[in-house]
Amino acid sequence: MSGAQLPLPGQPLRSADFYPTPAWVTRTLLPYLPNRPATIAEPCLGKGAIARVLLDAGYQVEGSDVHAYDGIPKKVLRRFPRDARNAAEMLATYQHVDAIVTNPPFSISFEIAQALVATGRTTWLLLRLGWLGSSRRAPWLREHRPCLLVLSKRPSFTGGAADHSEYGWFGWNAGPPEVWFPEILK
Repeated sequence: MSGAQLPLPGQPLRSADFYPTPAWVTRTLLPYLPNRPATIAEPCLGKGAIARVLLDAGYQVEGSDVHAYDGIPKKVLRRFPRDARNAAEMLATYQHVDAIVTNPPFSISFEIAQALVATGRTTWLLLRLGWLGSSRRAPWLREHRPCLLVLSKRPSFTGGAADHSEYGWFGWNAGPPEVWFPEILK
């Protein structure tokens, strides 16, 4: 269910808000993750785009999704089905992991952020930078200030042209709230 991009005007919404994360986007986050060996949860696993990069980098990955997609890497310990909006379920499922990394469906990203941050684990979500500009999220963000890794390049979630929005990795329980401009790792 990984996905953060909404369709361009005139384009249909993809099924389950599914927009796989380009590998370079996840590689940009790697220097900010716990040292290996570590176990990372991917609760919006989709077809495993983020998980593949994490596995290649030497992490153990546990993944879940409300949908059972085909093509998930065999090394991923799968925990299906899980609803990443349910804080109690996320805490019970991922209480032993070192970090959580995901690209949540934009339509439910706030609920997912609240549930995952409540686990107390280091949590990184790929979101539009405009996610900060919301009167609905502002009170929660004042209490749960994230670290922010701004992507200096716009990703493409469809394999075509880049999205028309800027993105970043929002990190909670990952250190003091700072804004970083990481080098893009191809």
